[in-house]
Amino acid sequence: MTHTLDTHIRIPLPREDVFPFFCDASNLERITPDELHFEIVTPPVEMKEGARIRYRLKLWGVPFHWETIIRRWEPPFRFVDEQVSGPYRRWVHRHELVETPDGTMIYDHVDYELPLAPLGDLFHPLLRRQLARIFRYRHNTLHKLFASDDYPTAPLLIDAAPALMPASLWDPAPAATPPAGNPGGESWKIKLLYDGACPYCRREMHWLKRRDRTDAILLEDIAAPEFDPSRYGLTQEIVDGKIHALLPDGRMVTGMEVFRRLYTAVGLGWLMAPTGWPVFRPVFDFGYRLFARYRHRLGGRAERDCEEAACQSRS
Repeated sequence: MTHTLDTHIRIPLPREDVFPFFCDASNLERITPDELHFEIVTPPVEMKEGARIRYRLKLWGVPFHWETIIRRWEPPFRFVDEQVSGPYRRWVHRHELVETPDGTMIYDHVDYELPLAPLGDLFHPLLRRQLARIFRYRHNTLHKLFASDDYPTAPLLIDAAPALMPASLWDPAPAATPPAGNPGGESWKIKLLYDGACPYCRREMHWLKRRDRTDAILLEDIAAPEFDPSRYGLTQEIVDGKIHALLPDGRMVTGMEVFRRLYTAVGLGWLMAPTGWPVFRPVFDFGYRLFARYRHRLGGRAERDCEEAACQSRS
């Protein structure tokens, strides 16, 4: 289920004086409550379309990582950030800055989906209170920085219609352009960029493809000589660091979220569901990061064991 959050606040300054605040990614820490222990782990990044930012934070004491990408960057009018990996199944945050006779109106509109739907939606009442606290804190900080004159009455609506953003601003953000080699009309649900040089990875992919009766999974080997990571806006170092998968709408997912979607695509999502539960998620995420780092060392040993046990025939 898609949920929405809408809010706005007026700043008594021209738009050209307000937008630069959002050009500095480090200001995200200033407008996020201390209780979330929010920390940017990406080196200083230039805000532009395609820029990726990784964060580390805690929610209700549970640590996790969050990575977003700037899908749209049109200074000083608007920008859109979207979750690549993190706690939500989907998170798209649209920011609009509109010049008014009294200054600049900052509109926020968020579309988000919780993981493990429909069970995840049972926790939405708790989450919506947390989101309200986060955006109220953001309003309070902007008020202190820019002396906003409508802070006490600034609205904040969750799952309300219509949206607060004026209809004239709802020119849809352009859909992500599918990478070359991903023509429309194909029926795959997830395109996996896997490491064919890793024996464990190869064996799991073969196991999944044997169960993929609808060709929902498309595979591309990042170890193949012809593989070009730039087609996906990535580098070889990035794809070697952790697993990536492309969705039909152009979004890229990484880490354990890839495995949850792979197993769901072949009808085995229940096997991976516990890896996304808040209590267990940090443990599985940490375990995956360790495996990703040492997979070639572990895989070399597995390859030797396979040769002795003739497991090549089983894969």
